[in-house]
Amino acid sequence: MSSWCFVLYFLLSILNVIFAFTPQTLVVVKDDFSKYTYSRFFKSLKRRGHKVTIKSVTDKSIKLQDYGESLYNNLILLSPSSKQIGDLSVKDVLNFIDDGNNILIGVDNGYSNDFLKKIADRCGIDIHSKNSNVFDHINYDVLHSDDALENDVILLSNWPQYKALISSAEEEPSAPVLYSGLGFSFKSNAHLTLSLLSGNTATYSAFRNTGDPIEKNIIASGNALSLIAALQTRKNARITFVGSTKMLSDEYFIAPVKSTDGKAYDKSGNEEFMRLVSAWTFGERGILRLSNSTHHLQTDKHADITLNPTRYRIKDLVTYTAQIEEYRLECDCYVPFTQDDVQFEFIRLDSFIREFLTHDNKGNFKIDFMLPDVFGVYKFAVHYQRRGWGYIWHEPSVSVRPFRHDEYQRFLPTAYPYYLGSASMVIGFIVFTLVFLFGETNNKKLW
Repeated sequence: MSSWCFVLYFLLSILNVIFAFTPQTLVVVKDDFSKYTYSRFFKSLKRRGHKVTIKSVTDKSIKLQDYGESLYNNLILLSPSSKQIGDLSVKDVLNFIDDGNNILIGVDNGYSNDFLKKIADRCGIDIHSKNSNVFDHINYDVLHSDDALENDVILLSNWPQYKALISSAEEEPSAPVLYSGLGFSFKSNAHLTLSLLSGNTATYSAFRNTGDPIEKNIIASGNALSLIAALQTRKNARITFVGSTKMLSDEYFIAPVKSTDGKAYDKSGNEEFMRLVSAWTFGERGILRLSNSTHHLQTDKHADITLNPTRYRIKDLVTYTAQIEEYRLECDCYVPFTQDDVQFEFIRLDSFIREFLTHDNKGNFKIDFMLPDVFGVYKFAVHYQRRGWGYIWHEPSVSVRPFRHDEYQRFLPTAYPYYLGSASMVIGFIVFTLVFLFGETNNKKLW
């Protein structure tokens, strides 16, 4: 018996390996030698289950789609100076994004205005001038400083406050990250963009060697300066721009760092942080799904429950439940979502009910409420749009009818004054009639 169990377990393990989701990731580098510059980053992707395909930017066989189907789930561009990738155009890359795929783009001072700049503009991200750089004269790496005192190799440890990226303090990198490159700004109408890494208080982006006073050269500073900028589309496609290709290099991954206050680290936090950034970019975390959405009348525990009826009556007591989970690639599974800001709305034309859903820390969300006293067609709406998390847009419809003629209350407590008024009028009329017909005054009839 035990041998059969072992064989069955072995077969199930093989099937799990075969049918497990394997992200297809295309990496485009400047030349064949460049792939060795980022070897540790590529090994990190492979350890996380990615099937990595590396091609040179001059390879004419590069294709992102074939017969309308995407050949890859993710694209990494590490050749910022190239004006073209194989025979691909900017439109091909944008179509790849529109199909719900993800892109990680490395930028440096030699970026192409004809390619990367156009993609960034469509994403609502403004790449700073090629003649600019990011500086910080307080938070810089002492080991990389030089006599010029430019302090353009800076240290950053102001981690983003997005739970989808860094879920807890234990996941934060153990050392500051090294950064040397350009900065980004967001366009005023770019509402879906977010900064995965911003500058310190003393960090600023400025033009180099213009001869003007420093205050005229500054482009952006502090929190307004983004060093890793991202966009998440409504289809949950993610595009991330890294302003320093060196952040992904082996050189910065294993470089020791030392801050100006004397704290030294044997290794920078680049490898840990870029693992988190790339995991978020490629949908390994932060992608949500809503399932098992049900609604029903509130009844006794022993009564039969009809799930998801198509019609309710005004003022019915209703329970709505749903399960929300977050995808994790490391186990190729969904884990319970436990945030407290999931909002529920009961909508006709406007929202009649708007409240937060409660949950049991196992991903099961619930709300009990009374239907409004206005009949019509309504939607149970769960629209979850928070920075960093995948978007949820769920709204099943249901009709709400008025009372039937035999369902109204016969006597309304609030109408008792009117009932008494009507009764007193009837009684008064009867008394007046009797008095008028049969009453006598001085032994004479009144009429």
